[in-house]
Amino acid sequence: MVIKLLLTIILLTSPLFSASWNLWTLTIIHILLYLCILLLILKKRLILSFYKHTTLPLFVFAFFCFLSIFFSHNIYESKNGFFNIIDYILIFYLAKNADDKTLITPVIISGIILSFYAIYQRIFSTDVLIAYRITSFMLNPNIFACYLVIIICLTLGYIVKNFNKRIFDESLWIKNIFLYIFLSLFLIALFLTRAIAAGLSIIFGFFVLLYLKKFKIKIKHLVAIIAISAVVLIFKSQKMAVFDRTVWWYSAVKMIGANPFTGIGLSAFGDAYHKYKISGLNSIYAHNIYLQIAAEIGILGLLAFIYFLFKVFSEVKTKENIPFFAAISAILFLGMLDYSLLIPANSILFWAMLGYVSRNEEKNNFIIDGNKRTIFKWLSVFVILLGIYLSIIIFLGNREMAIGKYYLDENKIDIAYKRLENSLKFDKLNPQTYIYLSNIYLQLHKKTNYSTYLDESEIELKKALKLQKSNSQIYFDLYSIYHERKELKTALYWLKMARESSPKSAYYEKYYSIFHNEIYKE
Repeated sequence: MVIKLLLTIILLTSPLFSASWNLWTLTIIHILLYLCILLLILKKRLILSFYKHTTLPLFVFAFFCFLSIFFSHNIYESKNGFFNIIDYILIFYLAKNADDKTLITPVIISGIILSFYAIYQRIFSTDVLIAYRITSFMLNPNIFACYLVIIICLTLGYIVKNFNKRIFDESLWIKNIFLYIFLSLFLIALFLTRAIAAGLSIIFGFFVLLYLKKFKIKIKHLVAIIAISAVVLIFKSQKMAVFDRTVWWYSAVKMIGANPFTGIGLSAFGDAYHKYKISGLNSIYAHNIYLQIAAEIGILGLLAFIYFLFKVFSEVKTKENIPFFAAISAILFLGMLDYSLLIPANSILFWAMLGYVSRNEEKNNFIIDGNKRTIFKWLSVFVILLGIYLSIIIFLGNREMAIGKYYLDENKIDIAYKRLENSLKFDKLNPQTYIYLSNIYLQLHKKTNYSTYLDESEIELKKALKLQKSNSQIYFDLYSIYHERKELKTALYWLKMARESSPKSAYYEKYYSIFHNEIYKE
């Protein structure tokens, strides 16, 4: 009961706090999930379940996520991304023991809150961009639209589910009225996001729903819907967004070709992108979850994920889980055109639905008792407490770093330095902390002209470089240090590295050409 309550709290609150994008909300989710596992382990009867179809591919997928950390272009982001993957896997297994009300109730409630706030934004917001494309409590309209795709498909599923029931059942009649009201509210909110891809995904999910419910679709209706979708796609293709996505997709393919087995690191797409992009257009996502997964953890990791999904979809379809299958299908379709599934709140709901629809999966139960139970319990408690500890220190380190950055911007160097040093006491894997410390030493050098401050700045930058090897700004800052020392050939080397890490930067290209000619002029 307590575990279901904690899962409900996570599903209810995660979309309401900027889609749980902020580290503090992720830390809360980490802790709540670890507490769920701790409660399961401390039960009198300890049973481990090995699910015959999904456990192995899920383990392989998680393995490649972990392996990618060691080849990452940003170790800090990959480490945090792996913690998120652990969260999703835990949610997947917890949802296998949940009922549909545990999932659908908090989702509907959060959807209602988000939708009402979206309408409020449309009416009262003075921000022109927000008023044009509504974001609600989330980061941008596409992320909000992704969440709406899920709850609209679920609502449609429950409406269709009630078609064959008795019309004159009073309780059912009242329930249907509310479902139609909720559906209308969600559709209005979706319209306010102006997310065309999300609308197409709902159409796809609705077709899946009708197929699984074995509804007969007239050919003329099918042709009409396909024609409308084609017109929408043609209209959309005239816009720059399609060209943008093509650029991002091709860049992701380049990453995959260069790192087919190890990837560029989980959650490190944005860092590696500058090295592989084909135009000046920037992005931290591939806008295609399949290409991004392959780019970040390798082709084998993507295949493991797809095989895992295949096994989930092989489960028996029932009237209870068909709405969830339709919602999952819609979101996977949307994943070909967008990145929103990679956002924590949407991913949490997605993995919970995967767990729910596969809850009847065949499994082998292993009862752990006696001395084995005692050993396993205390080892598990240690690992869980370690996970909670690591989550907290990552948060505290990030918090101190952010405060240090604030004081650095305010030119309060002494306070900024102390905060950044405190940040390193909690977490030594955040490259941004070293970059800010380097900036402090550079400012001190400008004030005092002491060469030792340049040395300290160089040391901090090289520490950052070990953790974030594709950051062209780090290379450029190293160039600046060596240029200040009049070590011109070494300075040229670092400028060359900056250019190579961001080959589409006209700034670095021009700067390198001029500086190279100055050094080697005849």
